[in-house]
Amino acid sequence: HVEIRRNGDDDNAIALRREDVFDIEPDDLTVYRVVRPWTIDSEKPTEPVLEPCRMYSNTIERVCALCPSDDTNPDLPPTALIAGFSMHRFGLGVDPKEDTRRKIASLKPYRGNDCSVLDICTGLAYTAIMSSELENVSSVTTIELDPTMTQICAMNPHSKGLFRSSSDAENNIITQLYGNAFDVIQTLPDCAFDRIIHDPPTFALAGELYGENFYSELFRVLKPSGRVYHYTGDPSANVTGGGGVRGIVKRMKMVGFETVAIDQHAHGVVAAKQANVKFFSSGKKDKKTKNARGPRDKTRGNRGKDGRKRGSTKRWEGDRGRNTFDVRGYDDDDESESEYY
Repeated sequence: HVEIRRNGDDDNAIALRREDVFDIEPDDLTVYRVVRPWTIDSEKPTEPVLEPCRMYSNTIERVCALCPSDDTNPDLPPTALIAGFSMHRFGLGVDPKEDTRRKIASLKPYRGNDCSVLDICTGLAYTAIMSSELENVSSVTTIELDPTMTQICAMNPHSKGLFRSSSDAENNIITQLYGNAFDVIQTLPDCAFDRIIHDPPTFALAGELYGENFYSELFRVLKPSGRVYHYTGDPSANVTGGGGVRGIVKRMKMVGFETVAIDQHAHGVVAAKQANVKFFSSGKKDKKTKNARGPRDKTRGNRGKDGRKRGSTKRWEGDRGRNTFDVRGYDDDDESESEYY
Protein backbone atom coordinates (compact mmCIF):
# COMPACT_ATOMS: atom_id res chain seq x y z
CA HIS A 1 0.00 0.00 0.00
CA VAL A 2 0.94 3.68 -0.29
CA GLU A 3 0.66 6.02 2.68
CA ILE A 4 -0.09 9.68 2.12
CA ARG A 5 0.31 12.26 4.88
CA ARG A 6 -0.60 15.92 4.91
CA ASN A 7 2.03 18.02 6.67
CA GLY A 8 3.03 15.03 8.80
CA ASP A 9 -0.41 14.89 10.41
CA ASP A 10 -1.28 11.35 11.43
CA ASP A 11 -4.99 12.25 11.50
CA ASN A 12 -4.82 12.88 7.79
CA ALA A 13 -2.73 9.83 6.94
CA ILE A 14 -4.36 7.58 4.40
CA ALA A 15 -3.32 4.09 3.36
CA LEU A 16 -4.04 3.15 -0.22
CA ARG A 17 -4.30 -0.37 -1.48
CA ARG A 18 -2.67 -1.36 -4.72
CA GLU A 19 -6.10 -1.36 -6.32
CA ASP A 20 -6.64 2.25 -5.22
CA VAL A 21 -3.38 3.33 -6.82
CA PHE A 22 -4.31 1.60 -10.06
CA ASP A 23 -7.67 3.39 -10.04
CA ILE A 24 -6.07 6.83 -9.60
CA GLU A 25 -2.96 6.43 -11.76
CA PRO A 26 -4.69 6.69 -15.19
CA ASP A 27 -6.41 9.90 -14.10
CA ASP A 28 -3.36 12.14 -14.48
CA LEU A 29 -5.42 15.23 -15.36
CA THR A 30 -7.12 15.59 -11.99
CA VAL A 31 -5.92 16.82 -8.59
CA TYR A 32 -7.00 14.66 -5.64
CA ARG A 33 -7.50 15.80 -2.06
CA VAL A 34 -7.77 14.00 1.27
CA VAL A 35 -11.22 14.26 2.84
CA ARG A 36 -12.78 12.81 5.98
CA PRO A 37 -16.46 12.36 5.12
CA TRP A 38 -19.21 12.28 7.73
CA THR A 39 -22.06 9.81 7.71
CA ILE A 40 -25.58 10.57 8.92
CA ASP A 41 -25.46 8.18 11.85
CA SER A 42 -21.91 8.83 13.03
CA GLU A 43 -20.63 11.35 15.55
CA LYS A 44 -17.16 11.39 14.02
CA PRO A 45 -15.91 11.54 10.46
CA THR A 46 -15.12 8.27 8.76
CA GLU A 47 -11.68 7.15 7.65
CA PRO A 48 -9.97 9.64 5.29
CA VAL A 49 -10.32 8.96 1.59
CA LEU A 50 -9.03 10.49 -1.63
CA GLU A 51 -11.54 12.53 -3.60
CA PRO A 52 -11.06 14.08 -7.06
CA CYS A 53 -11.29 17.87 -7.21
CA ARG A 54 -13.89 17.67 -9.92
CA MET A 55 -17.51 18.78 -10.18
CA TYR A 56 -20.25 18.91 -12.76
CA SER A 57 -21.59 22.41 -13.34
CA ASN A 58 -25.31 22.75 -13.91
CA THR A 59 -24.74 26.35 -15.00
CA ILE A 60 -22.58 25.58 -18.01
CA GLU A 61 -23.46 21.87 -18.22
CA ARG A 62 -19.82 20.86 -18.29
CA VAL A 63 -17.32 19.20 -15.98
CA CYS A 64 -14.91 21.48 -14.08
CA ALA A 65 -11.77 20.10 -12.45
CA LEU A 66 -8.42 21.02 -10.96
CA CYS A 67 -5.58 19.80 -13.16
CA PRO A 68 -1.90 19.47 -12.11
CA SER A 69 0.35 21.92 -13.92
CA ASP A 70 3.51 19.89 -13.32
CA ASP A 71 4.07 16.15 -13.14
CA THR A 72 7.01 16.36 -10.73
CA ASN A 73 6.39 19.42 -8.54
CA PRO A 74 3.11 19.20 -6.60
CA ASP A 75 3.75 22.60 -5.00
CA LEU A 76 3.07 24.44 -8.25
CA PRO A 77 -0.47 25.81 -8.49
CA PRO A 78 -2.90 23.74 -10.54
CA THR A 79 -4.92 25.00 -13.46
CA ALA A 80 -8.59 24.40 -14.15
CA LEU A 81 -10.04 22.25 -16.89
CA ILE A 82 -13.47 23.17 -18.23
CA ALA A 83 -14.84 20.83 -20.88
CA GLY A 84 -11.25 19.80 -21.55
CA PHE A 85 -9.97 23.38 -22.06
CA SER A 86 -7.13 24.51 -19.79
CA MET A 87 -7.68 27.90 -18.16
CA HIS A 88 -3.94 28.70 -17.87
CA ARG A 89 -0.71 28.23 -19.73
CA PHE A 90 1.71 25.77 -18.17
CA GLY A 91 4.82 23.82 -19.11
CA LEU A 92 8.21 24.89 -20.49
CA GLY A 93 8.92 27.42 -17.76
CA VAL A 94 5.39 28.82 -17.42
CA ASP A 95 3.11 27.74 -14.58
CA PRO A 96 -0.34 29.22 -13.85
CA LYS A 97 1.00 31.84 -11.44
CA GLU A 98 3.71 32.95 -13.88
CA ASP A 99 1.01 33.13 -16.53
CA THR A 100 -1.02 35.35 -14.17
CA ARG A 101 1.99 37.51 -13.34
CA ARG A 102 2.55 38.27 -17.01
CA LYS A 103 -1.06 39.31 -17.54
CA ILE A 104 -0.96 41.69 -14.58
CA ALA A 105 2.50 43.01 -15.50
CA SER A 106 1.31 43.95 -18.99
CA LEU A 107 -0.75 46.75 -17.37
CA LYS A 108 2.06 48.34 -15.37
CA PRO A 109 2.51 50.85 -13.91
CA TYR A 110 -0.09 50.72 -11.13
CA ARG A 111 0.15 54.26 -9.75
CA GLY A 112 -1.42 56.08 -6.84
CA ASN A 113 -2.92 54.61 -3.69
CA ASP A 114 -6.45 54.05 -4.93
CA CYS A 115 -6.09 51.87 -8.01
CA SER A 116 -9.22 49.86 -8.86
CA VAL A 117 -9.04 46.63 -10.86
CA LEU A 118 -11.77 44.75 -12.73
CA ASP A 119 -11.06 41.04 -13.23
CA ILE A 120 -13.36 39.41 -15.76
CA CYS A 121 -13.78 35.63 -15.44
CA THR A 122 -12.58 34.79 -11.93
CA GLY A 123 -11.72 31.15 -12.55
CA LEU A 124 -9.35 30.00 -9.80
CA ALA A 125 -9.02 33.63 -8.64
CA TYR A 126 -5.26 33.83 -9.22
CA THR A 127 -5.65 37.16 -11.03
CA ALA A 128 -7.94 38.65 -8.37
CA ILE A 129 -5.69 37.50 -5.53
CA MET A 130 -2.42 38.63 -7.12
CA SER A 131 -3.92 41.99 -8.08
CA SER A 132 -5.20 42.53 -4.53
CA GLU A 133 -1.67 42.04 -3.21
CA LEU A 134 -0.26 44.96 -5.22
CA GLU A 135 0.64 47.91 -3.03
CA ASN A 136 -1.20 50.48 -5.15
CA VAL A 137 -4.43 48.51 -5.57
CA SER A 138 -7.28 49.39 -3.19
CA SER A 139 -10.12 47.35 -4.71
CA VAL A 140 -10.60 44.36 -6.99
CA THR A 141 -13.96 43.48 -8.53
CA THR A 142 -14.10 40.04 -10.11
CA ILE A 143 -16.88 38.52 -12.21
CA GLU A 144 -17.59 34.79 -12.46
CA LEU A 145 -20.31 33.11 -14.46
CA ASP A 146 -20.33 29.80 -12.63
CA PRO A 147 -20.66 29.39 -8.83
CA THR A 148 -19.24 25.89 -9.29
CA MET A 149 -15.85 27.49 -9.91
CA THR A 150 -16.02 29.03 -6.44
CA GLN A 151 -16.52 25.53 -5.06
CA ILE A 152 -13.49 24.39 -7.05
CA CYS A 153 -11.55 27.32 -5.56
CA ALA A 154 -12.47 26.10 -2.08
CA MET A 155 -10.72 22.82 -2.92
CA ASN A 156 -7.57 24.61 -4.07
CA PRO A 157 -5.14 25.90 -1.40
CA HIS A 158 -3.69 28.34 -3.95
CA SER A 159 -7.10 30.04 -4.17
CA LYS A 160 -7.51 30.62 -0.44
CA GLY A 161 -6.92 34.37 -0.82
CA LEU A 162 -10.41 34.58 -2.28
CA PHE A 163 -11.88 33.50 1.06
CA ARG A 164 -11.09 35.87 3.90
CA SER A 165 -12.58 35.51 7.35
CA SER A 166 -14.71 38.31 8.78
CA SER A 167 -11.90 39.07 11.23
CA ASP A 168 -9.68 39.93 8.25
CA ALA A 169 -12.36 41.94 6.47
CA GLU A 170 -10.27 45.11 6.36
CA ASN A 171 -7.71 43.31 4.19
CA ASN A 172 -10.33 41.77 1.94
CA ILE A 173 -10.50 44.15 -0.99
CA ILE A 174 -11.94 41.56 -3.41
CA THR A 175 -15.61 41.85 -4.36
CA GLN A 176 -17.07 38.78 -6.06
CA LEU A 177 -19.89 39.21 -8.58
CA TYR A 178 -21.75 36.37 -10.29
CA GLY A 179 -23.37 36.20 -13.70
CA ASN A 180 -22.51 36.40 -17.36
CA ALA A 181 -19.87 39.11 -17.68
CA PHE A 182 -21.71 40.40 -20.76
CA ASP A 183 -24.68 41.26 -18.54
CA VAL A 184 -22.90 42.12 -15.29
CA ILE A 185 -20.60 44.71 -16.82
CA GLN A 186 -23.63 46.69 -17.98
CA THR A 187 -24.55 47.25 -14.32
CA LEU A 188 -21.18 48.81 -13.45
CA PRO A 189 -20.69 52.60 -13.39
CA ASP A 190 -18.89 54.65 -16.03
CA CYS A 191 -15.14 55.27 -15.67
CA ALA A 192 -14.90 53.09 -12.56
CA PHE A 193 -11.68 51.13 -13.10
CA ASP A 194 -8.02 51.98 -13.60
CA ARG A 195 -7.12 48.53 -14.91
CA ILE A 196 -9.20 45.76 -16.50
CA ILE A 197 -7.94 42.21 -16.93
CA HIS A 198 -10.21 40.40 -19.37
CA ASP A 199 -9.37 36.70 -19.30
CA PRO A 200 -12.21 34.95 -21.14
CA PRO A 201 -12.49 31.27 -22.01
CA THR A 202 -11.92 30.26 -25.59
CA PHE A 203 -14.13 31.88 -28.23
CA ALA A 204 -15.96 28.57 -28.67
CA LEU A 205 -17.20 28.77 -25.06
CA ALA A 206 -17.85 32.52 -24.70
CA GLY A 207 -18.01 34.21 -28.09
CA GLU A 208 -20.05 37.14 -26.71
CA LEU A 209 -17.02 38.24 -24.66
CA TYR A 210 -15.08 38.83 -27.88
CA GLY A 211 -17.65 41.08 -29.54
CA GLU A 212 -17.80 44.78 -30.31
CA ASN A 213 -20.71 45.34 -27.90
CA PHE A 214 -18.74 43.89 -25.00
CA TYR A 215 -15.65 45.90 -25.91
CA SER A 216 -17.83 49.04 -25.84
CA GLU A 217 -18.67 48.20 -22.23
CA LEU A 218 -14.98 47.74 -21.41
CA PHE A 219 -14.35 51.19 -22.86
CA ARG A 220 -17.22 52.70 -20.87
CA VAL A 221 -16.22 51.41 -17.42
CA LEU A 222 -12.51 52.19 -17.94
CA LYS A 223 -11.14 55.48 -16.60
CA PRO A 224 -9.72 57.93 -19.18
CA SER A 225 -6.14 57.01 -18.24
CA GLY A 226 -6.93 53.33 -17.75
CA ARG A 227 -5.63 50.25 -19.53
CA VAL A 228 -7.10 46.89 -20.53
CA TYR A 229 -5.47 43.50 -20.93
CA HIS A 230 -7.32 40.96 -23.10
CA TYR A 231 -6.16 37.33 -23.14
CA THR A 232 -6.10 35.93 -26.69
CA GLY A 233 -4.00 32.78 -26.63
CA ASP A 234 -0.75 32.65 -28.56
CA PRO A 235 -0.90 35.69 -30.92
CA SER A 236 1.47 33.96 -33.33
CA ALA A 237 -0.98 31.07 -33.82
CA ASN A 238 -2.71 33.02 -36.61
CA VAL A 239 -6.18 32.00 -35.44
CA THR A 240 -8.95 33.13 -37.75
CA GLY A 241 -12.55 33.97 -36.86
CA GLY A 242 -13.93 35.96 -33.94
CA GLY A 243 -11.21 34.84 -31.55
CA GLY A 244 -8.34 35.83 -33.83
CA VAL A 245 -5.97 38.52 -32.61
CA ARG A 246 -6.31 40.71 -35.69
CA GLY A 247 -10.08 40.76 -35.34
CA ILE A 248 -9.83 41.57 -31.61
CA VAL A 249 -7.49 44.47 -32.30
CA LYS A 250 -9.76 45.79 -35.06
CA ARG A 251 -12.89 45.69 -32.89
CA MET A 252 -11.16 47.33 -29.92
CA LYS A 253 -10.04 50.16 -32.20
CA MET A 254 -13.56 50.49 -33.57
CA VAL A 255 -15.08 51.09 -30.11
CA GLY A 256 -12.62 53.89 -29.34
CA PHE A 257 -9.38 52.51 -27.93
CA GLU A 258 -6.68 54.77 -29.36
CA THR A 259 -3.67 52.59 -28.58
CA VAL A 260 -3.78 48.82 -29.01
CA ALA A 261 -0.77 46.51 -28.92
CA ILE A 262 -0.07 42.79 -28.92
CA ASP A 263 1.92 41.51 -25.94
CA GLN A 264 3.38 38.26 -27.21
CA HIS A 265 4.91 37.45 -23.83
CA ALA A 266 1.56 37.68 -22.03
CA HIS A 267 -0.37 36.04 -24.87
CA GLY A 268 -2.76 38.94 -25.14
CA VAL A 269 -3.66 42.41 -26.32
CA VAL A 270 -3.27 45.58 -24.26
CA ALA A 271 -5.28 48.71 -24.98
CA ALA A 272 -5.70 52.28 -23.72
CA LYS A 273 -8.19 55.06 -24.33
CA GLN A 274 -5.41 57.56 -24.86
CA ALA A 275 -3.27 57.79 -27.99
CA ASN A 276 0.45 56.98 -28.16
CA VAL A 277 0.57 55.10 -24.84
CA LYS A 278 3.82 53.25 -24.24
CA PHE A 279 2.97 49.87 -22.73
CA PHE A 280 5.16 48.00 -20.28
CA SER A 281 6.49 44.72 -21.69
CA SER A 282 5.30 41.87 -19.48
CA GLY A 283 8.55 40.10 -20.32
CA LYS A 284 10.60 42.64 -18.42
CA LYS A 285 11.86 42.06 -14.92
CA ASP A 286 12.74 44.63 -12.29
CA LYS A 287 16.25 45.97 -12.80
CA LYS A 288 16.98 45.78 -9.07
CA THR A 289 16.40 42.05 -8.87
CA LYS A 290 19.15 40.27 -6.97
CA ASN A 291 21.92 39.04 -9.26
CA ALA A 292 20.22 40.68 -12.20
CA ARG A 293 22.02 40.42 -15.52
CA GLY A 294 21.90 42.67 -18.53
CA PRO A 295 20.32 41.47 -21.77
CA ARG A 296 23.72 40.68 -23.30
CA ASP A 297 24.76 38.23 -20.61
CA LYS A 298 22.10 35.58 -20.23
CA THR A 299 24.37 32.72 -19.14
CA ARG A 300 24.72 31.46 -15.59
CA GLY A 301 28.08 31.87 -13.97
CA ASN A 302 30.94 34.32 -14.58
CA ARG A 303 33.54 34.77 -17.25
CA GLY A 304 36.84 33.00 -16.88
CA LYS A 305 40.31 34.51 -17.12
CA ASP A 306 40.30 33.94 -20.84
CA GLY A 307 37.20 36.09 -21.17
CA ARG A 308 35.00 33.22 -22.20
CA LYS A 309 31.67 32.66 -20.45
CA ARG A 310 31.55 29.91 -17.87
CA GLY A 311 28.59 27.91 -16.62
CA SER A 312 25.44 26.64 -18.16
CA THR A 313 23.84 28.51 -21.03
CA LYS A 314 20.47 26.86 -20.46
CA ARG A 315 17.57 29.31 -20.44
CA TRP A 316 14.03 28.92 -19.27
CA GLU A 317 11.53 28.90 -22.07
CA GLY A 318 8.16 30.43 -22.63
CA ASP A 319 5.03 28.56 -23.59
CA ARG A 320 5.37 26.15 -26.50
CA GLY A 321 9.06 26.93 -26.84
CA ARG A 322 8.51 30.53 -27.97
CA ASN A 323 9.89 33.74 -26.45
CA THR A 324 12.74 32.22 -24.49
CA PHE A 325 13.50 34.17 -21.36
CA ASP A 326 15.35 33.87 -18.09
CA VAL A 327 12.94 34.46 -15.22
CA ARG A 328 15.73 35.04 -12.70
CA GLY A 329 16.40 38.74 -12.85
CA TYR A 330 16.72 39.11 -16.61
CA ASP A 331 15.65 42.51 -17.91
CA ASP A 332 14.82 42.16 -21.57
CA ASP A 333 14.98 45.58 -23.18
CA ASP A 334 13.94 44.24 -26.55
CA GLU A 335 10.71 46.04 -27.36
CA SER A 336 9.86 43.87 -30.36
CA GLU A 337 7.46 41.77 -28.28
CA SER A 338 4.79 44.49 -28.50
CA GLU A 339 3.22 45.12 -31.88
CA TYR A 340 1.36 48.43 -32.04
CA TYR A 341 -1.67 49.38 -34.13
